[in-house]
Amino acid sequence: MKSIIWSMLAGLAVLTACGDETNDPAVAPTVYEQGDVYSADFKVSANVAEAIVLTDESDLTTSVVIATVDELPANATLTDLKLVVAADSAMTTTGTMDYTADLAAGTISATYDQLNEGVKATFGKRPTARTLYGQVFAYTQTGSASSVFKSDILTIATVTPKAMVIESAYYLVGTPNSWAADETVLKFEHSGADVYEDPVFTLLVDFPTDESGNMLDCWFKIVPQSVYEVWTAGGTDWTGVLGCETDGSTDLSGSLNVDGQSMMCPVEGNEDGKIIKITLNMEEYSYAYEVLSFGEYLYTPGNQNGWSQAASVKLYGPDYDGNYSGHLYLNGEFKFTSALDWNGTNYGYAEDGKLSTDGAAGNITAEEGFYYVTVDAANLTYTLTAASWGIIGDATAGGWDSDIDMTYDSETNAWTATGVALTAGTLKFRANDDWGINVGGSVDKLVAGGDNISIAEAGTYDIALYLTNDAESYCTITKQ
Repeated sequence: MKSIIWSMLAGLAVLTACGDETNDPAVAPTVYEQGDVYSADFKVSANVAEAIVLTDESDLTTSVVIATVDELPANATLTDLKLVVAADSAMTTTGTMDYTADLAAGTISATYDQLNEGVKATFGKRPTARTLYGQVFAYTQTGSASSVFKSDILTIATVTPKAMVIESAYYLVGTPNSWAADETVLKFEHSGADVYEDPVFTLLVDFPTDESGNMLDCWFKIVPQSVYEVWTAGGTDWTGVLGCETDGSTDLSGSLNVDGQSMMCPVEGNEDGKIIKITLNMEEYSYAYEVLSFGEYLYTPGNQNGWSQAASVKLYGPDYDGNYSGHLYLNGEFKFTSALDWNGTNYGYAEDGKLSTDGAAGNITAEEGFYYVTVDAANLTYTLTAASWGIIGDATAGGWDSDIDMTYDSETNAWTATGVALTAGTLKFRANDDWGINVGGSVDKLVAGGDNISIAEAGTYDIALYLTNDAESYCTITKQ
């Protein structure tokens, strides 16, 4: 029986937190390898009777006794006390919590701050009432014999952790939507994870302009989901909208205040700005913004498309940081341009791998062929990598060791392979029989380094690959 109990204790020590809103994996407290583990003749009581609700006004240094040793075996001297906490009364989902053990008094105490952090580490950061369970282990010495005694499972405390309320979504109201309190507000993007685990929301918004195209100062506030629901139901109440402390603040970052003032991103100093990236951290109730001077796409007018921006393949820069990439057929001279005409920034040849925005800069040249192209517009560099594409995967006869070559048609901008025998499995596309350049994902959206594409049924297929950029590339896989 003693060995069974010791095995249960050892298993408990290595469990990690896995609750519905768990944070980092729990680190179980150290259990000393000394003697057997007993449960008889050892009594411990829990001491916290009332629920603890922690708020901004709570004194987190307040300390409370959460467990007291009421009885030890005769002649046993207490040498250490350890506490294991858990999210359930069966002690199957353990967490972590700091505490103070007083051996002379036989007590375990914790501050409100330790309880606050312990509940969040065990359950997650959501500010709702949580009941924390625990088990106390007493390390004793009786003569030359050392022993470990465990308590019954205790209800340690019910604690509501101190945390800001984070809503499911946030929106921007301001100059970009003419301050309309309705569904035209702009929604921030979010990862989709629990908002208490990922409290960061982001939004990319075009720098606003007037009807003549002149840039405007961008004023804005932040609208929580609860206020948005009032507005879209026809209400006009602005109570709860978030802003800053000083109206018209142009600070690049700051704290958000309920019913605060408007933030402002000015035109002055940002004349080259195209995009404003706004980031919210709702755990900290803070905001930050930065102005990005690059658009989403670069155009590639040249011999291959009659020097037409509108007819050119676009290079894609999803982060608006000046880094672009794409796949295109080239046939001699070409340039990169930031606009659908010649009135934006035009990038010409400075030297191999280097670009110039000087109006007199020459055209870039490339031998006829298909290329993977990258541009770093911030540092005025580019790369052209000749690319011949193929199919590889366990759905093909060659498996992951040999590519099926594809043929390029410049008229349709398609790489094709017909009559390809496939089995149920997966495949990808890669260039030059190498993994340096590859695409995957889904048939209707192929991206660099994407996942394998599943083939559900064996058969003979015609495959066509249409490569442009990570926003628009796709393929067709048609069974004959």
